[in-house]
Amino acid sequence: MGFELTARERKAASEAARLLARGSTGLRLEARIKGKGAPVALPARAVAVLRSALEIMAQGRKVSIHAPESELTTQQAAELLGVSRPHVIKLIKSGALACRMTGAHRRIALADVTRLKRTQEKSRRRVLGRLTAEAQELDQGY
Repeated sequence: MGFELTARERKAASEAARLLARGSTGLRLEARIKGKGAPVALPARAVAVLRSALEIMAQGRKVSIHAPESELTTQQAAELLGVSRPHVIKLIKSGALACRMTGAHRRIALADVTRLKRTQEKSRRRVLGRLTAEAQELDQGY
């Protein structure tokens, strides 16, 4: 879903996220369609998901929600990982990422992509920590 949020929309998302942070338990929303509506209680986990989505939107970034058992195309996996589609195919061929074929198309489990993303982020943080420690030892001003 490609869209750009306006500054007004980002600000509204930010304000809504702050409100949700304060009242994350016992939250009730009122939905009105054509003037009719009723209060609806949201489970705490739904409030947490909504708050996270709003925080991401406030930064002007895209939000999508998928069930954990969802499957992604190689392009969707690439976007989630922040890499190119050919790189995702290399990850599949190297065995770093599993896929199943549907005809000539590859489908990748969302859970596998998020697991790989977490692993890569942990690795990046470890390397960055080592580089920072080395820079401090060498008195590089970090």
